[in-house]
Amino acid sequence: MSTILIYDSGDSGAGRVRQLLERAAGAASEPLTVLDASELKLKACIGCFGCWIKSPGICVLKDDGGPDYLRRLVAADRVVFASAVRWGSYGSGVKYCADRMLPLLHPYFRRVYGRMHHRLRYGRYPRSLAVGFGAANAAEADCFRDYTGAQRDNLASRDPADSWVWPAGADLADEAGAVALQAWFSGRLKGGSV
Repeated sequence: MSTILIYDSGDSGAGRVRQLLERAAGAASEPLTVLDASELKLKACIGCFGCWIKSPGICVLKDDGGPDYLRRLVAADRVVFASAVRWGSYGSGVKYCADRMLPLLHPYFRRVYGRMHHRLRYGRYPRSLAVGFGAANAAEADCFRDYTGAQRDNLASRDPADSWVWPAGADLADEAGAVALQAWFSGRLKGGSV
């Protein structure tokens, strides 16, 4: 199995989370490709829906590496989005990466868990894990779980075990987090969060 880690090295705590994920992938003997959002230089999605109307499945912003980024994501078995929690969402660099996945969907809808989500464009998508750190309080952590859960619903990758949130001030060196991430990589994790 192959895994892509998308994180932003500019986020405080990102280095430690990257180390935990690298260790977990290594323990599962999985190759891990690390993409630093601050180095990708993806432009923000402009919400033009050109990837649905003008050039289905292809973003109109082609000169920033976006098409190659999407090819890499679709080819992976797993994608991990690791980010500082900002207002219940990803930090800006990782959010750019998540938003640029819009071409992977159709403009048409389907019902998932009683909610409307876009139809899938392709037959196969990677399993997705959201790792947030620095949530200011329980409400922000819940918002992060809801937001990232909806993102995973859009990519047919919903599992309660696929969202992790460390609160602000948490010890990112805590061994429990490393063990839980190793369990996720090995497929032994069936629910819960840090």
